[in-house]
Amino acid sequence: MPRPSAKLILPTGTAPAALIPVPQAAVAPGDAPNRITVTRREHPLPVLLCGPILRAASQRTVNVWVATSAPVAVSGRVLQPPADLSGPVASWTQLGSGRAGPDIQLGRRLYVTVVPIAGQYPAYRILAYDLEFHAPAGYEFTDAGGLVAREAVAYGDLPLPTFLLGGRKARLELLHGSCRKLHGPGDDAIVTADEHIASVATEANRRPAVFLFTGDQIYADDVHTELGQGVAHAGELLTGFHEFMSAAESVPAAARGRYPWQLSSARETDHDHRNRQGVLRDGNVGFTFDREIEPHHLMSFGEYAAMYILAWSPALWQVEELRQQLSGFFRPREQSISAIRRVMANTPSYMMMDDHELSDDVPITSRRWNQVRGNPLGRWIVANAWSSFWAFQLLGAGHAPAWGRIGRNLRSYVQAGLRMGAASSATPEFDRARDNYSYNVSHYDGGFTYVTPTYPRIVMLDTRTRRALGAGPPGLLDDTALADLAALIRRPEGTRAPLLLVSPAPVLGVALLESLQRIRGSTPVYTNDPEAWALNEDAFYRFLRALEDSGHETAVIFSGDVHYGSAVQGHFHDANLRDDGIRFAQLTSSALRNQPTPGSQLGMGLVDALQEGIRNYYFQRSARGFVTSDLPFRYRDDQGQWHDAEGARYLSVRFHRAARGWFHTYNNVGIVSIDWSGPVVVSQRLVGPHLRAEPVEIRLARPGS
Repeated sequence: MPRPSAKLILPTGTAPAALIPVPQAAVAPGDAPNRITVTRREHPLPVLLCGPILRAASQRTVNVWVATSAPVAVSGRVLQPPADLSGPVASWTQLGSGRAGPDIQLGRRLYVTVVPIAGQYPAYRILAYDLEFHAPAGYEFTDAGGLVAREAVAYGDLPLPTFLLGGRKARLELLHGSCRKLHGPGDDAIVTADEHIASVATEANRRPAVFLFTGDQIYADDVHTELGQGVAHAGELLTGFHEFMSAAESVPAAARGRYPWQLSSARETDHDHRNRQGVLRDGNVGFTFDREIEPHHLMSFGEYAAMYILAWSPALWQVEELRQQLSGFFRPREQSISAIRRVMANTPSYMMMDDHELSDDVPITSRRWNQVRGNPLGRWIVANAWSSFWAFQLLGAGHAPAWGRIGRNLRSYVQAGLRMGAASSATPEFDRARDNYSYNVSHYDGGFTYVTPTYPRIVMLDTRTRRALGAGPPGLLDDTALADLAALIRRPEGTRAPLLLVSPAPVLGVALLESLQRIRGSTPVYTNDPEAWALNEDAFYRFLRALEDSGHETAVIFSGDVHYGSAVQGHFHDANLRDDGIRFAQLTSSALRNQPTPGSQLGMGLVDALQEGIRNYYFQRSARGFVTSDLPFRYRDDQGQWHDAEGARYLSVRFHRAARGWFHTYNNVGIVSIDWSGPVVVSQRLVGPHLRAEPVEIRLARPGS
């Protein structure tokens, strides 16, 4: 019998429930009453497109994110199993419940919902949650009872997805990683993360309470040719309308008034600019990604949305209409897609974007950024990238200001497209809505930095959208962003916990590589990729001062971006150690799946071999002294003696070596433990399909303590 709702978990041996219209009796003129026929056609896409994702979790609220193909309402409940996790689910204690309708419609067949499940939840106990999906008016579910197989979203023999909350026991276990390109070289380290969680799923003292995704969750600028047209098709299937580009004269002729699916995915040549690469690298548009990478670049909002779903869920890969285009690409990646779905269903996952969610190195100079946002096509792509980041990575995790600016404009854009329908050219209403949406979202200046509801809090730092841009290397935070950060990171009264931050780019980079970038400074900035914190010394110094002035004695910074993993210890302090400053650990894990080429690995091997000398130079000479622009770093008195200038600071840096060296270039994920019951001790172990590094331990304590 059809049902008005469906559970998350499928009963064993059944197919997923589908939406079908409620039967409507129809009697043709002249027919007898007993000649009634009923047509029942299933909804064309799986109801659950992506998720569930644990988007945020605290001891008062658990937010569960789902993407669906229909406007279903979703209710949820959090349950506490017995300590031994035994017994039927019906006997488990319900601790909280909540219900939500779709938060926003993103297309004809795409809705995103965040279910807030309020209650009182204990720390350091394995908790479970369940969802129920309620059919919209005029529809009901087929009699299957559930939407996904248990093993797709739960570990071991557990009947439901589970999670763990950290608390005030002065210890936190977490995972972190970045840079996951679906066709990237090497095997996907998210599979290793999935295996790790599975191995400790029932152990409250070892299970990670948090997963930090520190950037490049998708690669919009490097989409495999085999996948490109499938993504375009999937995007239009989700939105239900063509996303026509502007017909303004400043838009390249090949794109003017057309929609992205009509553009070729062939590689750009000097004689053919009718493809995506040629259109986006056009001098009027201003994108600067490498010509040598895969030639398909995401453009429409539907494509960006489809890429997130394809990267995190098998649902679209299995749709009959898309299977022929996508199955060849998906088949060898099925394990990693299944792994990331299970990881995010069972571990609160906090995310921050970097550049590849939009396009390589954007923004990097003021001239290029103004050029991209000054062009109708360029700012439309910025708006699509930022809106999809907000909807798929940020919604439900934090930062309410983005709802007003991005959510409102995105909704108006989508609604105009839905009213336009299957038109063969843009309607005036759609043109106006697209242009307003593109400008308003691409010029949003509120940033995306947010604070997690965990204990300790984690500051998820947006180093992309509020930069200090000029002609040279950018400052990763501008004056306003630095002032906002200073207010966010003030130490709460009475806390001993370290300050935790995510910075997509490592705060402590590799001096040798940064020196090479300085030497190459005369080359065009966008070909040199000078996005290290230290390359803009003014912004870097002020960032370090903000950390020092926060009142925290210690900090742990999580980063990605650079396609290697490392553990570095930093100490930012007064030149004469008149105060102790701030001691911090810089933990880098990159890439989940985008292993450097053999040539790049060889180069990093050379850097690794030289790192001992660089490490000593940093540590013994306190290699960098950052001062405000009106103060010299040192001065000489009348007797020729050197003295430290008032207000000068040293940054002392020490790299920590694991089994194979200072840096690990195989695909990896970081397993981290932080203990602050005494002096703060930070441990990181980098693991991956072909990497099992030894744990590195960093003690953030004054000598002798």
